Amino acid sequence: MPTPAEVAETAEKIAESCECAYVGIRFEDADRAVGDFCGDSRQNHPVDGVYQDLPEFGSAAYLAFPEAEGTCAYRMDDNDWAQIAFAGWALKGGGWFAAHCYIIGGDNDRTAADADEGEIVIANARVMAKIF
Repeated sequence: MPTPAEVAETAEKIAESCECAYVGIRFEDADRAVGDFCGDSRQNHPVDGVYQDLPEFGSAAYLAFPEAEGTCAYRMDDNDWAQIAFAGWALKGGGWFAAHCYIIGGDNDRTAADADEGEIVIANARVMAKIF
């Protein structure tokens, strides 16, 4: 598996050549191909002011969460994107928290005002590149 530095270098090169208005880096377990639509993510709204972990992808509990207006990813137009996106590397003890990493893109930003730090929601996002 690539290191965060290798992923960052590859991601930045790909993002620079992407012709989409909005680009993000997304980690997920779903195996996708370049050109695939990503589908809408699920919204994780706080309950009594506390955010919950999303349940297992595809489970009934996961599907009960409302859909976002696009696909969630880490913004790549922020200087701190790599630090935010790779926070999970340290939490997992030097391993990725998802099976795959993609650069996704699209032309419509649907990010809500209460989005997480570094988050972007891209409507009709497509996989621009698969990093791993």
